[in-house]
Amino acid sequence: MHTKFLAWCTERGISTPLTLLGSPQDPSYRYLAAPADSALAPGSTIVRAPLDACLIDDSLEGLAERVAREKSLGTTSEYAPYLDILPELDSPSVKAMPRFWAAERLGSVTDGGQLEARMREDERPRVDPWGLAIVNSRSNVLPGNLFSVTPLLDMLNHKPSVGTSGRVTDNGELQLTVDEPFLAGEEVFISYDQLANLDTLVNYGFVCEDNPFNVESIVVRMINQSPIPLAVEADGSISGATLAPLREVLATAEEFDRVRKDGEEDSSLLAFAVPVSDRNEEEVMAVIGAAVDDALYEAKGGAESAKDDLLVASYLKERARTMELGLSSIAKKFPELGY
Repeated sequence: MHTKFLAWCTERGISTPLTLLGSPQDPSYRYLAAPADSALAPGSTIVRAPLDACLIDDSLEGLAERVAREKSLGTTSEYAPYLDILPELDSPSVKAMPRFWAAERLGSVTDGGQLEARMREDERPRVDPWGLAIVNSRSNVLPGNLFSVTPLLDMLNHKPSVGTSGRVTDNGELQLTVDEPFLAGEEVFISYDQLANLDTLVNYGFVCEDNPFNVESIVVRMINQSPIPLAVEADGSISGATLAPLREVLATAEEFDRVRKDGEEDSSLLAFAVPVSDRNEEEVMAVIGAAVDDALYEAKGGAESAKDDLLVASYLKERARTMELGLSSIAKKFPELGY
């Protein structure tokens, strides 16, 4: 099947210096590796694809329907050799995506409801489920806010640290380049983007360990107040953009009047974008610390309960790791809080 697909790629002008390989565990899972007899130098162009050889649309939903429509044509589709090697709905790589999980498995994810909320947000019941899964997990963005499924490029796996750049030449050829060297025979990775673990889990069905771009969300709940979402960065820092609402809620009347007077032209969020006072900042961090501690407890417990489910356990362990870093960050600035 690789032979037929690669011959089709050659006919369409799609090329790569890499070797296409498959997984014994999942026949539909494929990846690209450096040639067995030569290393790949930094700055190498690893995929070239004419845009007219790609499936392109101006929306993900439209692209999903186009991919599904081409698939329904069977051997009469001009993309048949490519579509034939894509994973089916029942393949392990597709079933790893949470949209295909059983309710019980989804319910085992103790991340404060973040995954379930994303699933509701991303639900597209009127779009072909196979086409949407393919597009979500394999598409790339082109200039002009277009979405493309690009044969061969879509078989490169994600590694956050790999510098990756793409460009479209004047003659309409997409070229993909990586700035990292790879040894002979080694799998070649690209970076899909600066993605959090929730993003990769939902759209691709995997989680990266020690992801430098991970962001974990928590919600602070207080009596008579609307829930306040906060973001904990990969290094444990609390995203400054999410602190303003909590600073405002916890400000004393005197602090509130002073801040509003100093920043009369600013909105509340801008006015409270910087610390209000030492007292206020300590109270803010005490409230955040309690929420982070609760999230840590839930994530650790969930990871232990799901230890036989490697994907769920990995996702929750990484969430717990980020929460631990968050508590450490708070403890360094406010040791008196006891974290």
